[in-house]
Amino acid sequence: MDCPIWKTICGDVGSNDVFAFVDSPRAGGKYKLYGSAQHLLLDASTKEKLLLTSWLVRQRRAGVPVPEINAAVMEGLQTMNPMTFTEKVNAGLLFIASATDFGVPFFIGVNPSNLQPSYMLLAHTECIDFNQADGLLKTMTGMALLGITEQQGFFLKADGWLRVEELQTKAVASAQAFVAMWFHETLIEPYANGIEKAIYDSGYDPRRVDQQHHHLNKVDDEIIAEIRRSRFLVADFTCAPNQVRGGVYFEAGYAMGLNIPIIWTCKATSLNDLHFDTRQYPHIPWKDSADLYKQLKARIGALIGEGPKRRLS
Repeated sequence: MDCPIWKTICGDVGSNDVFAFVDSPRAGGKYKLYGSAQHLLLDASTKEKLLLTSWLVRQRRAGVPVPEINAAVMEGLQTMNPMTFTEKVNAGLLFIASATDFGVPFFIGVNPSNLQPSYMLLAHTECIDFNQADGLLKTMTGMALLGITEQQGFFLKADGWLRVEELQTKAVASAQAFVAMWFHETLIEPYANGIEKAIYDSGYDPRRVDQQHHHLNKVDDEIIAEIRRSRFLVADFTCAPNQVRGGVYFEAGYAMGLNIPIIWTCKATSLNDLHFDTRQYPHIPWKDSADLYKQLKARIGALIGEGPKRRLS
């Protein structure tokens, strides 16, 4: 059968009437696609397919062997950013290091009977096709990270191996989630029983700058530092009528610039106050803390996956 995302050859490992369960090298491995997302995938652009593939790769890296694509995941693609050049380079190095033995070159698309490694490289580097991947690797040869043989095979040079070792020894994904929101008494209970509880029960530690007790530094510097340390950011845009929370927009924009995933929430009564620049993002409209907890926990599970500090709830 064909990969539902890329229409390339893949293996069917248990599809049924509810979901397609496939093993697709072009999508980086196994995944389940639920019926609720299939019709959304039909209208997905190439950019969205690339973002979806990168999400699948990140999910597997975080310990989810078979990521599940549902409607919430498809809607969440709007909040994701393409990989930066540096991220593509690092991903390419890590993949080639894992896919080849020391000194053995890696070839792109030259063996029609076994395109799996080449497709996997596309998935890991967010490249559209073999030509784009070839261009990326040739650029990496100019950076002295890769070498190239006379047969156009790529291999890691000394600087490439050093970069791989550096990347492999870095700490695993952060267990912290930053929360940007209005610090008002009306939101004390929704935060405690909605946002904080959903993040905590998903296996992450919530961080809110007003709850930190070390204010010797400038608050703005502290916010930036905490966002940089975070796996994702929850931005709640609940506000008083006609009084948008400028700080929340700043923090969400900063996280977006760093390619940190953002989960957008807003009390239903404040939806009309959302700024037009961000209305296109899939906000979670909530009515009370129980509703907020349920929706936010589901969105974290769909977009981010379970955290390293998962607790039984």
